[in-house]
Amino acid sequence: MHSIIAETAAGGCATVVTTHSFEEAERLADRVVIVVAGRVVADGTLAEVAGTEGLEATYFRLADSEVVR
Repeated sequence: MHSIIAETAAGGCATVVTTHSFEEAERLADRVVIVVAGRVVADGTLAEVAGTEGLEATYFRLADSEVVR
């Protein structure tokens, strides 16, 4: 499956993949969107969204802040 996604992306086609695996998202994605409680809370390149803390840590930080709202 991962090779098909990589080949499709290399051919210039957009591919939308949903996953709960942070490692898979970091390995496959050019852009990521984080959705918490049905709301988009982050959208951008992996570097823009995850920064230096990593995608998993970013997700839980954002999810915790959204739950408080």
